[in-house]
Amino acid sequence: MNMVNRTFIAAIFGFCLCVHALQATSFTLSEEAIQELQAMDPSATRELAYILLEAAKGAQKTHKRNSEIINSLLGLPKVLNDAGR
Repeated sequence: MNMVNRTFIAAIFGFCLCVHALQATSFTLSEEAIQELQAMDPSATRELAYILLEAAKGAQKTHKRNSEIINSLLGLPKVLNDAGR
C-alpha cells in the first residue's frame, strides 16, 4: 500500500469519526435558558421559533451537499490511479 493510499484512508477515517461525533452530540438547554425562553414576549418567541425553523431547513439542504462530498471523496482513488497512468 503506497503512502497516498494510506493518507487517503486516514483522511476518510478521520472524516467519518468527525461526522459520527457531530451526530452523537445532544443539544440540551440549561434550566436558566428555559426560564429565559418562558419569560420572553410571545411575539419574540414566535420570531425565534421561525428563525430556528429556517435554520433547520437550511441544515437539511447541507445533507445533500455532504453526501455529494463523500461520493466525490470516494471517487478520488480512481481519479488518482488514472492520473498516475
